[in-house]
Amino acid sequence: MDVYKNLIIDTMELLNYNKHWNKDYYYNFKNTRLYFNDLVNNLDSKFINLLIGLRRVWKTTLMLQLINKLINGWMDRDSIFYYSFDDKNEISSIINDYLKISNKELNSDKLYIFFDEIQKVEDWQNKIKTYYDLYPNIKFILSWSSSVFLRSTESLAGRINITEIKPLFFEEYLDFKDKLYFLEKPKLYEQSLILEFEKYLYRQYYDTINLNLIEAKNYIKNLKNKIIKEDAKDYFDIKYPDLLLRLFDIIASSPWMTIDYHNLWNDLWVDPRTVQTYIYYLEESFLINKVYNYSPNLLTSEKKQKKIYIKSCSFYTWNWEISWELYENYIQNYFDFKYFFRFNNKEVDFIWVSESWDISWVEVKYKERIKKDDLKWLNFFEKKFKIDNKIIISKNNDTNLWDVKVLPFWKISNLKDINSWI
Repeated sequence: MDVYKNLIIDTMELLNYNKHWNKDYYYNFKNTRLYFNDLVNNLDSKFINLLIGLRRVWKTTLMLQLINKLINGWMDRDSIFYYSFDDKNEISSIINDYLKISNKELNSDKLYIFFDEIQKVEDWQNKIKTYYDLYPNIKFILSWSSSVFLRSTESLAGRINITEIKPLFFEEYLDFKDKLYFLEKPKLYEQSLILEFEKYLYRQYYDTINLNLIEAKNYIKNLKNKIIKEDAKDYFDIKYPDLLLRLFDIIASSPWMTIDYHNLWNDLWVDPRTVQTYIYYLEESFLINKVYNYSPNLLTSEKKQKKIYIKSCSFYTWNWEISWELYENYIQNYFDFKYFFRFNNKEVDFIWVSESWDISWVEVKYKERIKKDDLKWLNFFEKKFKIDNKIIISKNNDTNLWDVKVLPFWKISNLKDINSWI
């Protein structure tokens, strides 16, 4: 009797996770993210799909939208299985429970298995690998909330596609507010675009797009606390979560700062090695990005000074104004720039290195007019180094200056990388 009772409980749990098994049921979402089409195209691939990223970036929503897409493609509803590992159950037991109630066969049926929060399962890589190798008819779509595992997935090499889901892009923000038409005629809607862009920088999460600034800040504060005091503790041995939170707040008050472990040690009254370790934790938790002083020798770049940017401008804590520093942080996030360049106390904001090793020097200027004086560092470096392309990413200028390409923020909504614009 107890066994039967447990089976009923397990069945009800799985039914709650898989509402799409009910006839005519679809998950109700009005909008999709820009990642969606690429993920749909990967559904026919044998490779495991892994979505990584922070809380609240729609990893779970994207999974449920993919389930809708599969059903619309005439996939049998009960051949699609979703489960979230919040309860830290075992992969094999969950799959076995699914097979019992669905009457599916691992050896013969085409199955799509969605596992959310897979990182909560110990040694999940090898367990998934076993199913992948034994049952080629199973397609796995997984999610994970940290990047730390990326250095420990040798067993999945050649078997996995990884997609980092970032906070909302500006184009998505406009789409969710039914204002995407602004980008179709940017000159006509220039001032509206600027107004919405400056709102967007503090509202890069779907739940915040219609909140006032104070409400949005409170939402982000709660999100930050959950990430640091709950999620990060699941991945790392954090003895002082309040110290980790304090360190992130210091960084979030002045992103783009150069890492100085000694000064941070003075501010926090802890050993510099602890500061260095905690910065690593923040980076692996998708809260910050490191940017390196460029050198053609990557080992030299690693040894040089580094700058830190927050992963999302919404975490900015210093004030509620839009500064050039915050805009610079946004540009780093969007293009995922890895390098800046500093020489004799002169600095260029970012260096873009193409696959063919062409070098683009990028300055960020969030101002109404770009003047010749704004080009001085680019011109200085051009005399000393080979520069393939010189670029300024501006607030609203859309006219090239001499041999410098000028790109306003509203144009980058349609770009994958700098190369697609040059």
